[in-house]
Amino acid sequence: MKKKIFIPVYGGGHCKLIISLYDSLIRKFDVTILALTLAEEYLSNHEIPYKTLKDYLEYIDLGDNIVQLGDQFIKENNIDYERIGLYNSSIYYGCNIRDYILKYGKDDIVDSYGKQNRLIFLPINTMEAILKIENPDAVLTTNSPRFERASILAAKNLGITNYSIEDLLGNSRVFSLKDTNTDYYGDYIFVLNNFVRENLINQGVKAKKIVVSGLPTFDNLKNHYTDIFNFKQRYGIDLNKKIITWASHASEDEIYIFEELLKVFTLNNEYLLIIKPHPNENYSYMEKMLAKIHTNSIRLIENCDIRDLINISELLLTQYSTCGLEALFMQTPVIVLNPFDKKYDTDYSSLNIASKCQDLSKILINIEEKKQYHLNFEVINNSINNMINFIDNTI
Repeated sequence: MKKKIFIPVYGGGHCKLIISLYDSLIRKFDVTILALTLAEEYLSNHEIPYKTLKDYLEYIDLGDNIVQLGDQFIKENNIDYERIGLYNSSIYYGCNIRDYILKYGKDDIVDSYGKQNRLIFLPINTMEAILKIENPDAVLTTNSPRFERASILAAKNLGITNYSIEDLLGNSRVFSLKDTNTDYYGDYIFVLNNFVRENLINQGVKAKKIVVSGLPTFDNLKNHYTDIFNFKQRYGIDLNKKIITWASHASEDEIYIFEELLKVFTLNNEYLLIIKPHPNENYSYMEKMLAKIHTNSIRLIENCDIRDLINISELLLTQYSTCGLEALFMQTPVIVLNPFDKKYDTDYSSLNIASKCQDLSKILINIEEKKQYHLNFEVINNSINNMINFIDNTI
C-alpha cells in the first residue's frame, strides 16, 4: 500500500511548484491536495484532483458557525472576495477567525487585522482537525504562511512526518505581532542550493535535515527560449520599443508605485513598461487608469508566461516577487522598488543581487545606470528526483 502525503497549497508560484512535482509524487505515494484560495483554479486547469476547505466543513465547524463568522468579517472589513466567491472566502476567513479567537480572544481581532492583515492568521486547530480526518503519513508544503505553516505546526503536534519546500532564498519571515512561535519550517527542508542552506543555518533555523535538492521552478530556467519577434507581434508591441517588466504585487504600496511609474513612463518614448499582475491581485484600478489616459508606453498583460516577459525585458522591476529570482537566473537584471524603505521578507537588494530604487521619479536613471547582477549560485539538477527519493527514504 502506498504511503499517503497531504499537501495544502496556495495559488501562484506555490501551486506551480506542487504541480511540477505531482506526476512524480503519485507514482510512489497516495496524494491528497488541499487547494487554498486561488490554487483551485490552477489545479483544475491541470486536471489535478484536490479538496477544498468546504469538503471538511462538517468536521471543522463544530458548532462555531464558521461560514457566518467569515461572512460577517468579510463584509465588516470590506474584503474583496470576487476571485474565489463569497462562500469559499467565508469558510477561509471563518476558520482563521475562529482559531484566532480560540487563542487570543475576539476583543482585538479587528485592530490586529487592521495592522497586519492576514498575517495574524495561523489556523492550527483547523489543520489539526483536517489531519485527523486525512490521517496522512506525511505533510508537504511550500513556504507560504497561514494555512501552509499551520499545517506544518499541526503535523508536528500530531507526530506526523513533515516537509517544507523553501522556494526562495531562506530570508527571515515576518510573523504576527502576537505570534511567539518562530517555528516556520518542517522537520525536513528542501532548498535551492547551499547558499540558501547556509542562509537558513545562519538564522538559527532548526531542522532534522536541510536538503540541498534544487527546485523544479528553476530547472532548465536558463534554457527557456522566447521568440521576441513573435511575442511582440502577438501582443501588438512596437518592435522598436525596449521592454521593462514590472512584476506587481498585492501590497499596500502597489497603487503608489503604479501612479509614480505612470508619471514617469508616460513621458518616455524609449521603453514600454509591461505590468504583469500577481495572480492574487485586484488590478482593476490600474486597468481603469490605463484605459483613461490611452498611453502607448504602458501595457498590462495578465495571461502570458512571466518567463517570456523576463526573456524579452531589458530589466525586471519588483518589490519582492519570486519573479525576481527567476529573472536573476535568466541573466536579467532586477531593480527592487522600495519607495518607503521597508523591510521586505525577500529583499534581493539587501542580498546584493539586485539594486534598489526608493525615489521612483528617478527610475529611468536607475535603469540607464543598471548594473548586471547575476546569481553565481550552483545549479542543482534533477530536483524532482532528489525530492521524491528523499521523501521515499524518510517517510
